Amino acid sequence: RRTRPGLRLPAHGRLAEQLIHAGTTRKGQGRRAISQALAQRGIPRDVVDAALEALPDDDADRALEYARQKARTMRDLDRDVALRRLSGQLARRGYGAQALDAARRALDELSRPTRSGVRFE
Repeated sequence: RRTRPGLRLPAHGRLAEQLIHAGTTRKGQGRRAISQALAQRGIPRDVVDAALEALPDDDADRALEYARQKARTMRDLDRDVALRRLSGQLARRGYGAQALDAARRALDELSRPTRSGVRFE
């Protein structure tokens, strides 16, 4: 797509901020997916780069949080199957290198026995 000639750069900046906010909070996307979404909207590369620079460098934390949520739904699956599915979901959301690490960590946390504050003896 081409940008409309009358669209000013500040409008691109506002649109980029809105898409980044939606990508990080609602959709749980990583930098790569957000960058692609901005490029598809025709936002100039310099605006995309500036908007992504303003984003906190917390992809690993967001990937782990998303993985924790999704791992709960995969309790009954074999670990290898769950790891493959979970890391694939994370990779599709734009979490490149963090995808496999976050998936492993979330599944490890899920498999640990939980401790209750009450003990019956």
